[in-house]
Amino acid sequence: MTTRIRQHTLDIIQKQLHYCCRLCGAGNQQGFKLKFEACEDGSVCTQFTCGKEYAGYENQLQGGVISALLDSAMTNCLFSYEKTAVTAELKIRYRKPVLIGVNAVVRAWIDGSFSKLFIVKAELLQEAEVKVKAIGKFIEKTDLIPKGKNIA
Repeated sequence: MTTRIRQHTLDIIQKQLHYCCRLCGAGNQQGFKLKFEACEDGSVCTQFTCGKEYAGYENQLQGGVISALLDSAMTNCLFSYEKTAVTAELKIRYRKPVLIGVNAVVRAWIDGSFSKLFIVKAELLQEAEVKVKAIGKFIEKTDLIPKGKNIA
């Protein structure tokens, strides 16, 4: 599947199923409105800068927000392969604080699959340094795509 087709697939599924998502939904007025891009290496990525309204400790992004960002990247990665799934397990390794007001990159890629189970990895970087890593298990939910809809 080409990067262009993956991006098209991602955009359509995201618009159909995640329009109101707090992280990536264009229809959520209070959300992050993250725009995930399909990358040549098979991953998806996005860039953002979090404001102080998302702080936990002073000048640091709150851990739950970080978790949601990584989970969203993993979900959108699956979308790019025309897969809809729900999170079954999410393990996060916080290596260093994620700073408020500093540009960050979140990327995710599929690490393996077994029937309807997907292993997806993600990371959050600031200034080219990995601050947080995650690995998730996702269970495919084919009933999420409306019947009769041609995605690609």
